[in-house]
Amino acid sequence: FDRAEAPALSPPAYGRSFVVGRRDMPRNNAAFPVASSLSPRSEAAIQQLGATEGALCSLERRLAELDGFAHGSVCPSVEAISKSRTELALLEAEAHKLETSGIDNVYTSELVTGQTLAKASKKEQLRRLEALLAQTEQI
Repeated sequence: FDRAEAPALSPPAYGRSFVVGRRDMPRNNAAFPVASSLSPRSEAAIQQLGATEGALCSLERRLAELDGFAHGSVCPSVEAISKSRTELALLEAEAHKLETSGIDNVYTSELVTGQTLAKASKKEQLRRLEALLAQTEQI
């Protein structure tokens, strides 16, 4: 097994905090309240979605690395292909786990101050996760 043939993959980023929301959106927009105006429950939901955002970004990067490896110009060895397939299956399992125990585990119905932000973030993450899962099927 030659390390030069296999893609360098980073571990998932579960538990990291990231800012949720669009970067081009002003922070004082009424639909996306600043963090200090959120209730403790809303703030906890936004933080949890921030952690899932980080994990999702990590999965997207890893999938892009695998996709680049699979469609690269270098002909990989049998061992490298086998390792990539295993990594792809693990990535898909992590994506399903992120969906069920991460994104779907954030309940927005009881939120007041951060409900709009949490729902928008959750919807966007689920959309990206579906696209990621669809891409794993194409590789």
